[in-house]
Amino acid sequence: MLPAMTATRVSRLASSHSREAETIAQKRGHYSDEIRDTFIAQNRQYQIRHTDDVEFLTQLQWAADWLTARKVLPGRCAPQTASQPSDH
Repeated sequence: MLPAMTATRVSRLASSHSREAETIAQKRGHYSDEIRDTFIAQNRQYQIRHTDDVEFLTQLQWAADWLTARKVLPGRCAPQTASQPSDH
């Protein structure tokens, strides 16, 4: 049995093993080798956040609003509830 890993440890491992992390993400995301290789070349650094991280969620919402104002995103989404089916 593998030991439990903290979010910080997972972030460090993914960030320091970019090729492996991006290959795993590619398999889950079903995108091309070209896109995977672009991400590897960018040497992305990962930070795993908890779903109740208010500071992060505030920054994320600001970014989404900025993209929506510039018509990159189609519009603001209402929060999903258990009774609402997702269209994704």
